[in-house]
Amino acid sequence: MKVKKRVVKIIVNLLFFLVASILGIKIVIAACAATTDLYTMKIYDPDIVEVQSCPQQTIDPVEPSGDDPCDIQDVDSCSDYVSCQKAGTYTAEIICDSCTAAVSHTAVGSQTILTCSSPSTNRFIIKNSSSDNIASFDENGYLFLNGRKAELLYHLDEANGDVYDSSGGGRDVTPTGSPTYGVSGKIDTAMTFAASGDMLLVSPVVNISNMWTVSTWFNYPLEESTHWRTLTRGLDGDHQIIVGINNYTLGTFDNTGAAGFLSSGYDVDVLSNGWHHLAAVQDGTDIIYYIDGSEVGRVTNYQSITDIYAIGNYQGGAQEWGTIDEFAIYNTALSAADINNLYSTTSYSTLQRFTITDSSSNTVASIDSFGNLYLNGIVSGGQGSVSPPANSFVIQNSVGTSVAYIDSSGNLGMLGWVYDEWLEGI
Repeated sequence: MKVKKRVVKIIVNLLFFLVASILGIKIVIAACAATTDLYTMKIYDPDIVEVQSCPQQTIDPVEPSGDDPCDIQDVDSCSDYVSCQKAGTYTAEIICDSCTAAVSHTAVGSQTILTCSSPSTNRFIIKNSSSDNIASFDENGYLFLNGRKAELLYHLDEANGDVYDSSGGGRDVTPTGSPTYGVSGKIDTAMTFAASGDMLLVSPVVNISNMWTVSTWFNYPLEESTHWRTLTRGLDGDHQIIVGINNYTLGTFDNTGAAGFLSSGYDVDVLSNGWHHLAAVQDGTDIIYYIDGSEVGRVTNYQSITDIYAIGNYQGGAQEWGTIDEFAIYNTALSAADINNLYSTTSYSTLQRFTITDSSSNTVASIDSFGNLYLNGIVSGGQGSVSPPANSFVIQNSVGTSVAYIDSSGNLGMLGWVYDEWLEGI
């Protein structure tokens, strides 16, 4: 991901690492200690409502020699992205769950991590057919979206070669094995993972916390039931979405906690042949499963908080899923209404969109009528200045200075950042 970063350290018994991201601020906790402890990090919005939590994080630091033991850390980090969704101050708190007596630890109180202002008065506004504001570029170079920006989005419309990440996150991937390109999809074309070694291995992995969403279309029936069918799996962690072996039960497989297969209580063999929409939402307490826009089951009191690395199979192979289309990961728990919107979006060609095209009339970027952003390129935010390439869509402020652009390759460059699901004064 080509993003300019800035790092701020608050040195207490623990450290907050704040790194600007395309969605807001990435917070990583690290400890200065010679022992293993457990911490929870909680993030609160301006109304003091908890919006993210990383519970029971194990930190194994190595305390180096030198005057400042916090100069270098070797840690297992708890990472979250928090984005501006309302005006005001976002705060984070670190709580020591299990700390050794050898090192004096105290819980870190509320720390300001992100201050969000409303869009400036002078702005370029995008409306839908009902004249609702769905997005705006303000003159400070910030993009405010009424919808969601995916952390990863594969349309799977390629005929060969790399699979492109349309989220702007830069996670293009070369498929492993020999999955089938160009099969008839739900929206345009799709990809089939039918052989033991067929899969997509995402790099860098998509880190997830206690709130995330995976959304995809899949074609039923799946691959044969004599083996597991894995849709997503972490690098060293859980299978977030998996269908059982010798059965058709949808659920998750807990590797990190060694609980094994955890059933949602729903069997996919009741589905008719053809395309169906599947979403899994971790809401901080449960993993909730949706089929065709409706909740069908859940794994209660369980959280998978590692990462997502393999798509369409287990990275070790022999758990191929079948055919999928429009695969997306969001770093938040989408609502039931959001899931229904995804299910209702059955054709990008007919969905009303604000589009940016290149000189050959190919769409390189778009914002749909729900306020969701799609890019062929990557996002470069937080720039000190922007220099739009030739043939770019350019946003200028009231004195004629360029503050944002989308170029002919679908790259988004900005002075500011992308603020998704912004519901105030968009």
